[in-house]
Amino acid sequence: MTKKKRKKKRKKKKRKRKRKKKERKRKRKKKRKRKIKKKKKTKKKKEKEEEEEEEKEKKEEEEEEEEEEEEEQPEKEEKEKEEEEEEKEEKEEEEKKITGFCHESVQWLYGQACQLAETTDGDRQKATGHRNLVVVVKVVVVVVVVVVVVVIVAVVVVLVVVLVVVLVVVIFSSNSRSSSSSNRSSSSKSSVVIVEVVVEVIEVVVVKVVVILEIVVEVVVVVVVVVVVVVVVVVAFNSNNRSSTIS
Repeated sequence: MTKKKRKKKRKKKKRKRKRKKKERKRKRKKKRKRKIKKKKKTKKKKEKEEEEEEEKEKKEEEEEEEEEEEEEQPEKEEKEKEEEEEEKEEKEEEEKKITGFCHESVQWLYGQACQLAETTDGDRQKATGHRNLVVVVKVVVVVVVVVVVVVIVAVVVVLVVVLVVVLVVVIFSSNSRSSSSSNRSSSSKSSVVIVEVVVEVIEVVVVKVVVILEIVVEVVVVVVVVVVVVVVVVVAFNSNNRSSTIS
């Protein structure tokens, strides 16, 4: 055999090997694909079976719940009837209580009216004495309120006057400063004078306010004493009237 023939043979063998390899590869691929398909099919079947089983279980549970509800329905109806009867009884008891209370209150009012109708002249005198005492107390309270209001108004007026005086003094000081801007010594003297005037005005206002407050305190004390005396006199008069009516 020549060299060329050997080469040809080798090439042929190589080709054969390659072909066989390719075929094997193809067969393996096919096998894998089949296996994968089978697995997928089995998976799908399993999933379907599981879903069917779940649906069956759900249906069974629903049927059991329906049966339980049907069994519990008569019990529920009995409970509702009992609750309605209890509510009716409670309403009737409340109505009875209300009617009884109204009846008792009407009887009490009737008794009070009878007692008022059977009052004597002495009771009437007591009532008039109490009325007079109430009138006196009202008058005293009105007087005290008026005095307090007058005092408050007076204090407000005094404060307003003080503010006006201070404003006038400030304006005067500003005018004097503008006119005597060249003379610094004169401006300092004027400021000292202004401060002294303001201090004097404030002292006068404070003294007046203190005097007014003292007057108010004295008036209130006098009013309280008068009220106490009037109340004592009225009480003594009422006690004398009672003793005279009893005798």
